[in-house]
Amino acid sequence: LLKSIIVADDYRNLFVWSGRSTVSAGNPQHEIMIRSCEQFLMERSKNRFPMPQLHILREGESMSRRLTSRLAPSHGDSPEQQLARFPALGTLSEQELIALRYKFRFYDPSSDPSFRDWFWSVAGTTSKSRKSTGVSLCD
Repeated sequence: LLKSIIVADDYRNLFVWSGRSTVSAGNPQHEIMIRSCEQFLMERSKNRFPMPQLHILREGESMSRRLTSRLAPSHGDSPEQQLARFPALGTLSEQELIALRYKFRFYDPSSDPSFRDWFWSVAGTTSKSRKSTGVSLCD
């Protein structure tokens, strides 16, 4: 994620988030990439009412929490579950995984359940599936 730019849309907000390396390396193409992402989002949302708010964010800035607060907290899932849902994590070295997990050091599993735990607490009331065995609500 350090070398990435993430473009996200939650319908009311548009996000362009830059990883540290895209900014700190003095990348001359950074501003061009950001403007391209911004244009993509604005074109995609031009017919919405009300118009979504655009946020240009950089890793490490306090306002980047606007994006991270909207992410499903899958960092609380077991490593096996994370790899099953996000296979790209398997391409990271051990050091890169440690650095990525360090970004979520504020996570408190006692007060903020992982997305999987939350989902199964809700789905468990309407399904015969068991949390530890099922992945389908159709059981």
